[in-house]
Amino acid sequence: MNRIITSLLTLFLAGFLAAEGTGTTARFIVSDSGQVLDTSAITIPGPVNSAFGKIDYLLGNVTTGDSAALSAGKGGFFSGVMGYDQTTLGPALQNQLIDNFGSATINGNRISVVGPMTGPSGTTANVLSAWQVTPSGSVSFITAFPK
Repeated sequence: MNRIITSLLTLFLAGFLAAEGTGTTARFIVSDSGQVLDTSAITIPGPVNSAFGKIDYLLGNVTTGDSAALSAGKGGFFSGVMGYDQTTLGPALQNQLIDNFGSATINGNRISVVGPMTGPSGTTANVLSAWQVTPSGSVSFITAFPK
C-alpha cells in the first residue's frame, strides 16, 4: 500500500513540476481527501445511445424524445445565459472539474464538483458537474446544472 501511495505521489509531483511555470495544467491533481485525478483521462462522451451527445443535451440541441424538455431548459442556461456553444462548453466543463477537484465529493466511482464557471457571455454562475470513473480508468462526464 505504501508503495502505491509513493508511486502516486511521485507521478503527481512529476506532473506538477512539468506544468509549473509553463501555463499548462498539471497532469495529476490531488483532492483534499487524497484522491488523485489524471487530467489526461477526462472525457466528455459524444453520441452513444442516440444521435445526440452530452454537449448537445446541455446546449438544448435535443429537440425530440423524452429528453427534449430537459435539454431545452439546460440549453437556456448553458447556451442562452452563459453563452457557451459546441466548441466552448466541453473545455469549460473539463476546466471546472480540474479547478475544483480539490474540494470534490467522491463517492465510489462518482465525482461531483461545485464551482464557478464564467461563460463567453461574461456571466459567472456556480455549476455542479458530475463525473464517473469508468472501468477503463477514464473520467467520463455525466451531467451539469446550475447550483
